[in-house]
Amino acid sequence: MTMQTVLAAFFPPKGTEMEWNSRFNWQPIPVFSQELSQDTLLLVRTPCPRYFEALHEVYELPEVKAEIAPYLKMYKELEEHTGLSFKEPEDVQSLYLTLLAEQEWGLELPEWTHSYFPERLQFLAEQSYVYNVYTPEMQKIKGGPFLK
Repeated sequence: MTMQTVLAAFFPPKGTEMEWNSRFNWQPIPVFSQELSQDTLLLVRTPCPRYFEALHEVYELPEVKAEIAPYLKMYKELEEHTGLSFKEPEDVQSLYLTLLAEQEWGLELPEWTHSYFPERLQFLAEQSYVYNVYTPEMQKIKGGPFLK
């Protein structure tokens, strides 16, 4: 969807045969992408044992444990509300982004979310990005596909 938006901005159909609706300045441009299971560049899902070891090591660092500790009770509360498992900041990030998208689309969020979203979820949602590339080794692993 993002690529379609970019292409619409770059290639408006004004003054062409493709200008089929003056109020909707868009023309169809095909976009081909890899299936999620085959994506080796943008949303890498290929398991990397060393990366997951390194991420676990980050979660065991005293300073990271100290940042996460105040939220452990919230993990359990979120599990009760959602039925999902919350073990790491990435789990909180997933919920945060889901609620953010629903809010942006004008959907009414469940009443229970008002106690958590956005304030209480935001720190861990943001920190999950930091933890994912916390060490130089992790940065190399995450950046590696771009260097091929």
